[in-house]
Amino acid sequence: MVNPSANKKLNKRILRRISRYKLKLLILFLVVFATTGIFVSFFVGTSSVLKSVHEFNKDFAVEDGIFMTENELPASDDISYEEMKYGEVRYDGKTIRIFSVRENINKHQVTSGEELQEENEILLDKNYLKANELEIGDTIDLNNRKLTIVGSAISPDYITTKNSDMVLQANSNKFGIAFVDNQTFQSLFGESFSTYYAYSSDLDVQDISEKVEPAYINDSKNNTRIQQVIGDAEAPRDLALLLTCLLYLIVAVLLSVYHFEVSKKESGNLSTFVKLGFRKATLYKHYLTETTVTLFLAWVTGGIAGIGFIDTIKQMNNQIYNYPLLETDYSLLALCLIASFVTVMVLNLVLVYRFYIKQRKLTKKRPKSINKSYSNPLKWIPFSYRYRLKRINRNKSEMVLFVLLIFFVGLLINFSFLLKDSVTQYVEDLAIENTFEEVLFLDPSNEVEAEGEDFELYKLYDEEGITQSVYLIGSDSEHYDYGLTLEDGDVIITKAYADKYNKNVGDDITLTDVSNEKQYSFQINKVNASSTVSTIYMVSDSRDLFDDRTYSTPAVALAEPHTDTNDSQIEAKLSRDEIITSGENILNVINKQISLILALAIVLQFTLLYSLLEFSFQNSVTSIKTLKLEGYGLRDLMRMHFSLSIPIALLCIIGSYYISRIAVRIFLDQIMYDFVNFVSVTDSLLIILSSNGMIILIFIFFLLRMRPRLRKL
Repeated sequence: MVNPSANKKLNKRILRRISRYKLKLLILFLVVFATTGIFVSFFVGTSSVLKSVHEFNKDFAVEDGIFMTENELPASDDISYEEMKYGEVRYDGKTIRIFSVRENINKHQVTSGEELQEENEILLDKNYLKANELEIGDTIDLNNRKLTIVGSAISPDYITTKNSDMVLQANSNKFGIAFVDNQTFQSLFGESFSTYYAYSSDLDVQDISEKVEPAYINDSKNNTRIQQVIGDAEAPRDLALLLTCLLYLIVAVLLSVYHFEVSKKESGNLSTFVKLGFRKATLYKHYLTETTVTLFLAWVTGGIAGIGFIDTIKQMNNQIYNYPLLETDYSLLALCLIASFVTVMVLNLVLVYRFYIKQRKLTKKRPKSINKSYSNPLKWIPFSYRYRLKRINRNKSEMVLFVLLIFFVGLLINFSFLLKDSVTQYVEDLAIENTFEEVLFLDPSNEVEAEGEDFELYKLYDEEGITQSVYLIGSDSEHYDYGLTLEDGDVIITKAYADKYNKNVGDDITLTDVSNEKQYSFQINKVNASSTVSTIYMVSDSRDLFDDRTYSTPAVALAEPHTDTNDSQIEAKLSRDEIITSGENILNVINKQISLILALAIVLQFTLLYSLLEFSFQNSVTSIKTLKLEGYGLRDLMRMHFSLSIPIALLCIIGSYYISRIAVRIFLDQIMYDFVNFVSVTDSLLIILSSNGMIILIFIFFLLRMRPRLRKL
């Protein structure tokens, strides 16, 4: 029976350990705090956005696709459709696309202010209001009519409120959408408006096409305005989950390092406690206490901070998207809080049992027979390096922890730098590759007098059911030649298309006009230098490559802006400035996300490398003292205990760099694989030097700080 006073002394030993290892416990606290905060805020925030968007699409009847036809529509139980009426008002270089209120499909939601109640009232999207310094209650003059802004609103097909598929993101300074009642719409546009049909059906696009015989059809799977916001919520959610898993692995490694070091120093005390009659349960509780308290405090404060940042994360992309009303998923929040608590506590419970309680059975080893003819194959290696190799072999867990920490920190830093630089390069390339000042998309039945470069834009389905943009241009094209000499009959793909779909010169492309069940096959004979859009250019001076029934949009690229901004024959217009600004908007958002991850990665880099080298040092103290007595100098001691670390670290961070490239490509593809826009992963040498060089420099800094400590032993 253990004396009760002995148990009180155990509590004092806990306080002494907390005082002795306060820096290591602080590092544990910070990592668990950051891990919990990121898990709760990022994962719950992005998941809440995704769930809200899905529920909004369901409740407000997002379309399953759109089509255009002049035929009479048949009645069918398998499909419902509604005519979408819209007109555009252009002023001061801005465009507002105004819709008549929809009754059944793509219904709008009022996100602030009030619903339409009277004539001459208008609902504008919130981002356009903010970008153009408009407020609810203001009056706006459109087509010589004064309309009162009564609120902001959005519909499922325009959460991504962008003018064209040619831009990656919305540009609220230049383009917005609005809703008015039928009477106001009639007074604004009369009979000069555009229409198309939105449909809702479980049938695929081919079956719909057979029923309605459209001139043009496109399903919602290929509508970037619908899919982009979903992809842009899924990708950060998955990134948050991946980041959380990496951080919990780091927590596991740090806990292992801590308990391994403490258990080695406490091995004599543990034996004494057992001889004194202390029960295993008592010892288990004793060695569990300081880490449990640390982890619990980190979980509580991290959880509170994470909850506080959920709304910020939900609105992180609000400058790009006109979100519907977003609701926090409280059931997921509770699940994440429970999961984060259970994970760190179970990790700690298991590791304390493993290092302090679990009994190791000692087996008697047979003495090895000495083979006099034995020759050491490593005798040509200097002794200090052979000693280091033997230590690595004997302390495999130490090297495993070293590799894991370097690799995971390298992964975070490389991913952050690569993603940021890739989007930065994309924005710079946009400015270079788009030489036109403005593109006008015209009504197919009309012509516009504008001096520019005429071309036809086709939207055709490829073998995987993805719509591809096909430009039919002339051999004299100046805006779309990209430095190539164009010849009649050329089939050209962009570098972005080649990278995205693994196509090259000599490969075949099969494209389908679903509306008319026509299939076209072409062989690629050139690849141009455009890296920002995955498009196909076909050169034909006669413009007769496609069947007359295959729908196309006539367009003209202008070197100067079109002077008649209210020309009713222009269905849509796209400026070079809009394209560039859309890229800058996404760069601003990514910078916010990456800055947080990068700051976390750099802090982790300092703390983890310090912890790792401290662990290695403490694990080598006895060996260092013995070797010093045998006369080995400081240089030999450093080699015996820390040599080969830098080459191994280099291999780890180079491996993390290449895996990060794959991760960035997956991240970008998840957002916009089906889109015409393409962001290449940068291959800048500066990224390799800055991200990986930083890890090595910090590691060398801490390694050099080991030298004075070796002298003092």
